[in-house]
Amino acid sequence: MFGKISLNVGYDLKEDIFINAEEPYSNSKFTSFFHDVHYERLRVGVHEILLIKMTDKKSKARAYTMYIATNIATNIATNVIYIAYRPAKNSKNIGDFYWKKLMTEIKTSNKVIMNSASPN
Repeated sequence: MFGKISLNVGYDLKEDIFINAEEPYSNSKFTSFFHDVHYERLRVGVHEILLIKMTDKKSKARAYTMYIATNIATNIATNVIYIAYRPAKNSKNIGDFYWKKLMTEIKTSNKVIMNSASPN
């Protein structure tokens, strides 16, 4: 697993879009190197999350990426955290298992946050 501040993808809060990841031209960029590309949008509290699962066309290795909008930077170019994951032995089964578990935890976390923010 690897993470950093993304310098290639930003989040536009006003338009609710991950720039360089969700526009139509971005999809063609991904599909030129990857196939079996799947996108999923989630959120935890006020933080939008974009998950992308894909398979490298040449190596057939599965890759998983997550972009998290920080909502703390005014500069769209530096307001997203990027996390990449490649499973052990490039196993699709291992990768999909952990990715599904991560998505479940994200969804659960959002429910907990939203329930705790609701007035009683």
